[in-house]
Amino acid sequence: YNLMLSYYRDRKCPEEAIQLFERMRGQPDIKADLIAYTTLISALAGHNLTKAREYFEEAKKQCSPLDIH
Repeated sequence: YNLMLSYYRDRKCPEEAIQLFERMRGQPDIKADLIAYTTLISALAGHNLTKAREYFEEAKKQCSPLDIH
């Protein structure tokens, strides 16, 4: 998932990145890690700062700085 999030970020496709991230979070055996959140926030940074801030706040609650796989 992180590779695909990077792909959407690099191609400036923030809506697709959100859709993929939400689909990933819907998987019971997959947990979004700090890299996934950071990549998603980066994808949103130039397009939707409000949404980027929401995911940033969520990441602070969900991830530990040591949560890199």
